[in-house]
Amino acid sequence: MGMAMQTGIDAQYSPKGDADNVQGGAMLVPCDSVCVDITPSHAVPLAGYAHRLSAFERVADSLEANILRLGRGSEGGSEGGSGSVFIIQIDTLFCSAALTAAVYEAIGARVAAGSLPPREHLVFVASHTHGAPSLDPTKPLLGAVNKEYFDAVVEKLAVALVSLLQGAARPCSLAYGAAQEHKNLAVARRRRSVFINRAWPYVHFGTVMQPNPKTPFDRTIRLAVLRRADDAQESTTKGGTERAVECVVWGWACHPVLYPDTAAVSADYVGHVRRAVRRHVGADVPVVFLPGFAGDLRPRIVTRRPSLRARLALPFGAVFRPAETAEYEQWCGDLGAQICNLYEAVAGRMAGEAGAQDEACAVPSVRCAEVDLSEIIDGDNGGKSCPLAVLSLKMPDGRGICWPLVGAEALASYDAPIRAAMDAGCEGKSVWPVAYYDAVFGYLPDDSHIAQGGYEAQRFFGSFGLNGRFKPNVQGRIVAAFQRLFEGGGGAV
Repeated sequence: MGMAMQTGIDAQYSPKGDADNVQGGAMLVPCDSVCVDITPSHAVPLAGYAHRLSAFERVADSLEANILRLGRGSEGGSEGGSGSVFIIQIDTLFCSAALTAAVYEAIGARVAAGSLPPREHLVFVASHTHGAPSLDPTKPLLGAVNKEYFDAVVEKLAVALVSLLQGAARPCSLAYGAAQEHKNLAVARRRRSVFINRAWPYVHFGTVMQPNPKTPFDRTIRLAVLRRADDAQESTTKGGTERAVECVVWGWACHPVLYPDTAAVSADYVGHVRRAVRRHVGADVPVVFLPGFAGDLRPRIVTRRPSLRARLALPFGAVFRPAETAEYEQWCGDLGAQICNLYEAVAGRMAGEAGAQDEACAVPSVRCAEVDLSEIIDGDNGGKSCPLAVLSLKMPDGRGICWPLVGAEALASYDAPIRAAMDAGCEGKSVWPVAYYDAVFGYLPDDSHIAQGGYEAQRFFGSFGLNGRFKPNVQGRIVAAFQRLFEGGGGAV
């Protein structure tokens, strides 16, 4: 299997990195993790582009599912209560209700009822790469599901999860932190501009998919390191002998649409960063990617001198263009270097606070809800919903991490109001927003986006199999649902 080109992280590595700007903390948590290869074994269609219908032509790099178990159990506990929580990050465009149900059923067929975790304790997150086969049968226009591949992924995930369930979670030190991405690698992709249409009156003014550097968004890279507390094995991390790393978790907001060859299987920048982290800390470490609110963000590869066809369609301003291979390597290398620098800063915090940690361990918990699409969309969508969840990892003193999870392609403007809503429910915890959770229904714009129109506000409906139009106050309804979750509620909204 061919691997994608790699940029030399070592040449860009800075020992200090962003250490002075890192914010975060450290704790103890029982955990276990595993990495599963889910690269297709034969040519099947890929998902992500409505115009791309044929099977892939080559494998550029591996697709993976990286799974992290948090907590000791016992399993089969009450809804939202204690027990092991499994973060299942998959290299795919979207997860789906069909996928999660099939995996849960396959686990149930292999373990005793008392060992089966509550369904909501399986937290599925898609990387949103556009270079993987579909695992979502509800969106055939974006890529048809190949049953053989779907079944193979279900089997591999079930086997891995059963192995984790039957094993013993080992105590790990967890350190986490965050720093700003400082290379301006991402840019907002919604801009109000003149565009040319083939239909009368030909010249229009509206929202188009063009670079918009004036739109602010959260550029934070977040990272957590879990290191085995009972294992003194040497690692390959710079700086000498350290305890072996169990897992690295990182998150950032940007569409994975950078890999130059759209006919190739690729995890996109997510896979490139994963390989950089493994070179840095150990070849076999699972690396979990939790995407942020990236619905209107994409890599900043632009030109002011586009093709004649592109300029006729968009007469003014810069336009996006495909990355050249060297640009892809450099872009991914810049991101990977920042993440490895952040790793060093977070690991340094772990070493500095190791003596202050006591025997108490952080406890994971999950609260889930669903917002029926009839609450936010005026149209018949067959009972579809927008899944929401709050995953918390909490120490007895209140410190920890809180992940608000959204089953949608949430636009970047959702970051601030959801954080504001968490002031009471997640006080003392680091807030880490995550999109592409569970069964994604589509894009999640706010009222200003809906008023402006554009792909993320309305035009995506057809490709995603949706009917109708967004109702007013979409963001307010979603934030209110999160507030109820933070206050301890759950279920349907």
